[in-house]
Amino acid sequence: MAVRYESENDRNAPSEHFTNTLFLEFMNRILALVFAAVILLVWRQPVHSAPMYKYSYNALSNVMSSWCQYEALKYISFPVQVLMFNY
Repeated sequence: MAVRYESENDRNAPSEHFTNTLFLEFMNRILALVFAAVILLVWRQPVHSAPMYKYSYNALSNVMSSWCQYEALKYISFPVQVLMFNY
């Protein structure tokens, strides 16, 4: 988010920032869902009896925190963000 990307084909083209954090978060979650589905198919797990809405609170807070984290990358670099959020 903080790094400017240049075109490999045209060096004279202006460099750009990746700005669509919502798409990045969506793709992150889709890939995690596919990975989780593959793991569940490989290792048979017992069916959970907890209602789905009880999982939704944790899922929503996880998605929102990740989205905020990607938004923060527009203003600071990833190493700085990792160091700051680990304290």
